Amino acid sequence: PKDRAALFLVVGFGSLVEEEHERGIAHIIEHLGFSATKDYQNHEIVKFLESIGAPFGACQNAYTTFDRTVYTLHIPTDKEGLWGEALRVLREFAFFTRISEEDLEKERKVVLEEWRESRSAQGRLFEQYITALCRGSKWGERLPIGKEDVIRNVTAQTLRDFYSRYYHPARMALIAVGDFDGAAVVQSVKDLFGLAPEEIQPLSRTPMPPERPRHAVPDSDGVTVTSSTDRELSFAQGMVDCKRPKQDLKSVEHFRKRMTEDLFHKVLGTRLLKLTIEPKGPRNFFMVSTETGNPIPPLNTMNITMAPLPGRMRQAIRGIAEEIERVKRFGFHEAEVDRAKRTMLADYEQEYIERDQRPSESFAEEYVSYFLDDMPAPGIAQRAAVVATIMPSISSSDIANVAQDFHFGQNVVVKLATPPLSLWNPLYT
Repeated sequence: PKDRAALFLVVGFGSLVEEEHERGIAHIIEHLGFSATKDYQNHEIVKFLESIGAPFGACQNAYTTFDRTVYTLHIPTDKEGLWGEALRVLREFAFFTRISEEDLEKERKVVLEEWRESRSAQGRLFEQYITALCRGSKWGERLPIGKEDVIRNVTAQTLRDFYSRYYHPARMALIAVGDFDGAAVVQSVKDLFGLAPEEIQPLSRTPMPPERPRHAVPDSDGVTVTSSTDRELSFAQGMVDCKRPKQDLKSVEHFRKRMTEDLFHKVLGTRLLKLTIEPKGPRNFFMVSTETGNPIPPLNTMNITMAPLPGRMRQAIRGIAEEIERVKRFGFHEAEVDRAKRTMLADYEQEYIERDQRPSESFAEEYVSYFLDDMPAPGIAQRAAVVATIMPSISSSDIANVAQDFHFGQNVVVKLATPPLSLWNPLYT
């Protein structure tokens, strides 16, 4: 948008590199950046954000995941001097976050409150889901929110050691998207961020940067089922994931394969919607959908998500599996495929028409994936052109063959969650 810009500082590490006694400190360091730095004291960065009308709050200015920490600023570009200050703030996050015992004690309460909020029903379900999906790998043992006892007791020195080790200039990127003079911004970034690792004080960095971890998720035998009850749930939920390694997306052929999968989910979704609204037999679910999921970077799962009716969990799972088996045996009708193609083409055309209104942060997130995940960032115009070119070459049999990736005999993780048995929920068992 005119006179606006999004600035992202990307750090290539998150909770995955934490040791057992450090669980949660990547997230704590993210918080401390807004508390105090070398040049900004007593939440002056927060005051700066408020003064320019930038949004500020939980997950609005930074986030920490398994393998990255990202700081974000949304600024007006028509005010003199803001560019320089915004870039200096990001440099403070990158090199000069102050981590004293006093700073840490002030921030513990905030982080503990976020930890408590993560213990909601959906938070507990997510933890159980990731643990089951990633069993046998570090991904299932390093949730970014961390552990309560670490948040309460970790020392500032432990955080300083982590910060100086992993906030390394060779493992960071500065992303700027918006309405500005690109050459001038690039020069400003070079001037402000062009420090050698050993020149960063008081917490200098080593000349050799740390390597980003590449932990794989091991195969699982047969079907792994985890189930739980939660008093905060008002209805049952189920997820089925057929695990697959991350699928490459580096060529037109790879993009064609992903588009074929998207068309499959669109056509199958229409069939499943009919089963939800106008079932031929007993109705089994409120909601059901399928997608090519990316729950963590090394996995692209074939995912089924559902909300079954009371007492219909097994019937719901069976009904979805039967529908997928029907596609494997008999494929899709040409009319179904044509409708899905027209809908998808219309979506890409609409995206192209509205390309100038697309928020800058959505482009910035693409560049985050380009930097950290080796994912392409082709831009809206090029993506729309590729879609229009390759869409006619995708046949109904190509789309139906995607059903073969739903292997229900190996590498399957099923997560079921229900409200507890009670007078109000007598059938959710």
